[in-house]
Amino acid sequence: MKRVTAAAVFSTLLWSGCGSNPAFSSVSPYPDQVVHQVQLGQYPTGICAVPGGDYVIVAQTGSNSVAFVETGGWTLVTDVDVGSCPRKVCVLPGEDYVYVSDHGSNTVSVIDVDAGQVVKTIATGSQTDAICSLPSGEAVYVTNAWDDNVMVIETLSNTVTDTVEVGLFPSSICVSHDGEYVYAACTDSHRIDVIRTFDNSVVDSITVGRYPHEMCILPEDRSLYNVNHGDHSVTMVDLTLGMTVDTVHFDHEPYGICSLPTGDYVYVALKYSADNLAVIRTSDNTVVEILTVGTYAQALMATSDGNHVLVPSQGDGKLLILE
Repeated sequence: MKRVTAAAVFSTLLWSGCGSNPAFSSVSPYPDQVVHQVQLGQYPTGICAVPGGDYVIVAQTGSNSVAFVETGGWTLVTDVDVGSCPRKVCVLPGEDYVYVSDHGSNTVSVIDVDAGQVVKTIATGSQTDAICSLPSGEAVYVTNAWDDNVMVIETLSNTVTDTVEVGLFPSSICVSHDGEYVYAACTDSHRIDVIRTFDNSVVDSITVGRYPHEMCILPEDRSLYNVNHGDHSVTMVDLTLGMTVDTVHFDHEPYGICSLPTGDYVYVALKYSADNLAVIRTSDNTVVEILTVGTYAQALMATSDGNHVLVPSQGDGKLLILE
C-alpha cells in the first residue's frame, strides 16, 4: 500500500485557471487546463457522451432536467425535463435513446433523442442512483441503493426483466468493455460485486476501501479504479486476479473518477479541496499533478480521442472542459 498526498507531489505544479482561453501552452501528455466553460442548470452530476462524440449529456440534479451540449463549439443545445433529481445518464450505442436515473422519483426516464423528450418512464426501486448500458445496447443496469439491488431493463420493451441482489447500498455501476460483467460498488459493504451479464448472477465480491463509490475500467478490462469516501483513497483492482493490488491515499475525500482512453492516466475529483482534481499515472500509480478546476465534481469523463476531460462542477453549475 502506498501513501501519496498533495504535499508529496513535486513542489511546482502546473495550475490551471478557469476561462475561455488557456493561460499558457500546455506541454502535458494529458489534459490539464480549463479552456472552455458551459453554463448549465443546478447541480450538474452524471455525464456521458453519444458514441459519435458530437454531444455530451449531463444530468442536472437541481433542475430536474438533462442538458445536451454540442462538443464542436461546446455550446448548450437544449434541456430535456425528466424525473425528480436525475443523477446519472447513459446512451445506447445507436444514439437514439438516453436513459436517466431519477434519484428523487425512483424511476428511469427514457429520452428519444430525435424527439427531444421523454417517451417512457420506468418504475424502479428506492433511491435509484447509477446507470449503465451494455455495449450491445440490449440492456441497461440501474442501482437501487436503499433496496440493495440492481435492476436490469431490457431496452427493446423498456421493461424490468431481472433484479439482482447485491451488497449494501449500491451507489455506482460500470460495465466491462466486452460487456460480460457489470460491477456494482456496494458502499456500505465496502466491496464491489461482480455481476455476470449472461445470467445476471453475482460471481464475485472484491474487497476495496471504506465506502466505495465511483469507478472506471481501463482498456482491455485489465484494471478497475474506484474511489473510497471513508478512507480518502483510490484502490486499483486487478480484474484478472479479482483483488485489490494497490491503494493511493489523499488528504481529502475523493468523489468522481475517470480514465483517459489509453488508460495511461486516471483523474480523481477531490470533494472538499481547493486543489481538487488529481491526476494518477497508472504505470506506477503515482499522483503526478493536482489541478484546480472548480468545485464539487461528482462525475468525470474523458472524450474518446483523449483530448479533453469534462468536469461537471456542481458548485459552479458549469461544465468545465480541460485540454
